[in-house]
This record gives sequence, C-alpha cells and structure tokens, in this order.
Amino acid sequence: MDTYDPARRFGRVPVALPVTGWAPQVQEAALSGTVWYLGEGGLMVEFPVGLQRGTSVRVVLPTFQGLVEVEGTVVWTTTHGSVIRHGVAFPESKGPDFIQRVLGEKR
Repeated sequence: MDTYDPARRFGRVPVALPVTGWAPQVQEAALSGTVWYLGEGGLMVEFPVGLQRGTSVRVVLPTFQGLVEVEGTVVWTTTHGSVIRHGVAFPESKGPDFIQRVLGEKR
C-alpha cells in the first residue's frame, strides 16, 4: 500500500527489512537495523544508536535478486522505545521501479 502525503515529494511503502548500515560517525562499525518505510526518494530505518542529521549512511537492503547497497543522508531522527528512527534521503531518486526491484513484486 502506497502512503500518500502531499507534503512528500515521493510516496513510500511500509516494509520490514532487516538491514546492515554503516556511518562514519560510528567509526565504520556495522549497525544492525530495520527499514520500516521505503520509497524512491529515501527510507526510514531504525538503528540502536542515533546518527546526527547530515550524517552520510550506507545501508545494504536484502532483495530477491541479492543485496543492494544505497547511500543517503540522515534528515531527521526520533526515538521510539529503545531504538532510534532515522529518515534517510537519497541524493537522487532511485526511480519509480526501485520499490519493485527491492521487494520483487508489482506495486
């Protein structure tokens, strides 16, 4: 189900994808997390540590065709229980078929 918000440039879909991420702020240590929303313009990922706004982050997404690495910039954070949610914006749109490529299904 696509989530539409007129304030958003790109739609997003709810997912639950276990991921690994890296950010210079945590000295190249791998971060285990979960992507909860995915869109062609970015994603929302939970990590056990907070990354500062403006931090570059790499995230490896599991897909039906193998692993896909994406990079983006943290644009917001919020605490949710014991984890911290991060809004990550891609530098450029991944294109309208990005979600289908990751999830392996027609949307």
